[in-house]
Amino acid sequence: MDIRPIEFSIVVVANDCNPTILNRDFLRDQNIVPDEWGWSTSGPLITTPPYAVVNYDSGVSISVESNKFQIVNGLNSGELFINQLKHIANKYIYTLPHVHYTGVGHNIKMFLDMDNAEEFLKSRFLQKGDWDNEAHPLSTSSYKFTYPLEEGGITITIEGAKHIDTSGDEPKETAGIIVSGNYHRNCRDYPGVDVIVKNIGHAESDWNNFQDTMLSIIGNKK
Repeated sequence: MDIRPIEFSIVVVANDCNPTILNRDFLRDQNIVPDEWGWSTSGPLITTPPYAVVNYDSGVSISVESNKFQIVNGLNSGELFINQLKHIANKYIYTLPHVHYTGVGHNIKMFLDMDNAEEFLKSRFLQKGDWDNEAHPLSTSSYKFTYPLEEGGITITIEGAKHIDTSGDEPKETAGIIVSGNYHRNCRDYPGVDVIVKNIGHAESDWNNFQDTMLSIIGNKK
């Protein structure tokens, strides 16, 4: 079974973010994205009152909406920059400490190559019954698992899907299973900079925990 990481992101939830401050110069001047990383901006740079985004050729994008600040690391044809993502999140928080931050989420997506994904999922998680018979055969299904986490929770969803792999010379569509994970921790303090930074610090352990939990749910070992 081939497992392909697709995406890792850090989301900082807040009540009053200001998208209009986000631009390439702000990120550089505040040392949020240092010049020594060698990242160049890529694609359109958007700065509007409701939404702003800066994209980099590393596959990382940074966006701000009124209710969240988000850093997304696309992994389909790139590298996992988990330390850089933590640096970006922490520097942004320290630069704007008076924003009312309320939580941190680490979101992960992985794709498992599998030709018979739907049949595998049904045999793994469903008993036979009238919900899947010749009269009305079940074509697709999805599964959601929730686990407790201190000051938050873990949600993992699993479903059959197709994925476009762009890592080669030509895009290639592959059938399989998408597994998505959300690790969320609340912050009840204000100002909550220390709590938010502490929760951002769980990024790497959440990444590792997700892989172990995903494999235990699917029923395959590394």
